[in-house]
Amino acid sequence: MRIKKSLVITYSSQIYSTIITLALTPLLISFVGAEGFGLIGFYLILQTWLQIFDAGVSGTLSRQIALAKNCKLSLKSFLSNFYKIYSFFAIISVGILLIGTYTAEAFSKHWFETSLSIDLVSFCIKSMLVSLSFKYLSGPLRSGLIGLEFHGILGIFNLLFTTLRYPAGLLILYLYDNSLKAYFSYQAIIAILEWLALQVLFYIKSKQTMNNAKISEEPIISSIKTLLVLSTQLSILTVLWVLVSQIDKLLLSGVMSLELFGYYSLAVTVTGVIFTLNMPLNQVLMPRLTSLIANNNDKKYSELLINASLFSAVLFIPFAVFLSFFGKELVWAWTGDIKAAEISSHYIIWLAIGNVAAVLVNFAFLLQFTLKNLKKHLIAYIIYSVIVIPITFLVVKKQPGEGTAIFWMLHNCLFLILWGGYTFKFYLTRYFSTVLIPAIITISAASLGIQASFHTIIEKLHLERLELFFLLATAGLLCVSILVLSIWLLRSRIATIVHNISLVTEK
Repeated sequence: MRIKKSLVITYSSQIYSTIITLALTPLLISFVGAEGFGLIGFYLILQTWLQIFDAGVSGTLSRQIALAKNCKLSLKSFLSNFYKIYSFFAIISVGILLIGTYTAEAFSKHWFETSLSIDLVSFCIKSMLVSLSFKYLSGPLRSGLIGLEFHGILGIFNLLFTTLRYPAGLLILYLYDNSLKAYFSYQAIIAILEWLALQVLFYIKSKQTMNNAKISEEPIISSIKTLLVLSTQLSILTVLWVLVSQIDKLLLSGVMSLELFGYYSLAVTVTGVIFTLNMPLNQVLMPRLTSLIANNNDKKYSELLINASLFSAVLFIPFAVFLSFFGKELVWAWTGDIKAAEISSHYIIWLAIGNVAAVLVNFAFLLQFTLKNLKKHLIAYIIYSVIVIPITFLVVKKQPGEGTAIFWMLHNCLFLILWGGYTFKFYLTRYFSTVLIPAIITISAASLGIQASFHTIIEKLHLERLELFFLLATAGLLCVSILVLSIWLLRSRIATIVHNISLVTEK
C-alpha cells in the first residue's frame, strides 16, 4: 500500500478515535463524577506502564517482520520464532493477572485517597488487570500486522473497537445506573474480544503474505537469539521511557485526592491528543523507513523522515499554542464544568508544550532504531532518566499539580535541544540548523500571532458554550490552514533544501 494511502486510512481511524474520546469525555465525567474519572485516568496510566512488560519485543518484531516479509524463507523463519516469543507473552500475561488480582484489595486501600468504597475500587482494579493482561497479549499481534504494513485493515479494526470501547461503554453506564463495576467489566470483555480478533487477523494476513512472498537469494534468517539481542536495547529504552513519561502521573494519583487527580487526568486527556495523532505517523513510518534503509535507499529515507518531522511540527506546534491561549475556554466549552476548566487549565499549557517536544524527539529515536544503532540513544536516555526521575519525586512531593506539569515541559524541551539536536546533526547534515530549528521558530511565531489575535477578539465576546466551541475550532483550524498554505507555496524551496540534506549512516 502506498504510504500516502496508508497515512490517510490510519489517520482517519485515529482522528475518529480522538474525536469520539474527546466528545464523550464530558458525558463520562457527568456519569461517573470526578473520582470515577480519576479511576479511568489511572487505568490509562496502567496501560502505558504495561509497556515495561513488553520489554521492547513488540517493536523489534515489527522491524524484523518488515525486513523478512518479502522472502518466503525469511518470513517462515521469523514466524516460527514469533510464536515461540508469543508463548512467553502468554506466561507473563497470566502472571500479571494472578499477581495483580491477589494484591488489588491491599493496593486500593493504601494508594487512593477517595470517598469510594474499597470494595468498589478493588473490583475496578481487578477488572482493569483482566483488560491489561489481554491488551498485553495483543501487543505482538498488532506489531506483526504493522510490520506487514496492513495499515488499512488495522485502521478499520481500530475504528470498530474504538466504537465498542467508548460509545458502547457509555451506553453500558447509562443502562446500569452509572455503575463503575459494569463499565470496567465491559472493558475487560472488549479487551478479550479484541485479542481474539487480532489472533485471527494475524494468522490470515501472515499466511497471505507468505503466499505472495518470493524466494530470495539472500534470505534474512531470524533466530530467537537475534530477536532477543535486537530487543535488549529497545527494552531498556521502553522501560526508561515509561518511567520518565509516567512516573509523575503515577505519583500524583497517590499524592492528590482522586477528585483533583481526575482534573489532572482531564488535562492529560486534552494534551494527549498530540501523542494520539502522532501514533499513526509513527506506525506507518517505522516499517517503511526500515525497508528503505535495508534497500540502501538513503535519499528517500532522509526525505521521508524530514518531511514527516515538518508535518508533525506544522500540526502540533499550533495546537500547543492554541491550548496555551484557550485551554480554560476549551475545557469549559467542552465539558460545561467551570471548576474543571479552571483547575485543568493550570496544567494544560505546560503539558502541551512538553508533549510537542517529546513528539519531535521521537524522530531522533526513529533514526537510531531504523538504522539499528540504538547504543548512543540508550546511553543518553539512561543519563536523562537518572537525572529526571529523582527530581520528579521531589517536584511531586513539593509542587504537585502545576509544578509537576512545568517540570514535564522543561525536561522534554531540554532533551529535544541537547540530545535531539546532537542526533540530527550526527545523522542528517544541516537538518537541525537549516530546517528543524527555523521551522520551529517560524511556526511558533506565526501561531502566536494568529492565536493572540483571536484571543483578543474572544475575550470581548460573551458566548454560549456551543458558540465558543465552534469559534475556538475555527481559530485552531484557521491557524493550521494558514501554515499549511504557506508551506505549500514554499514547497519547491523546501523540497530543494530537503533534497540537499544527506543521510550519514557511518562516521
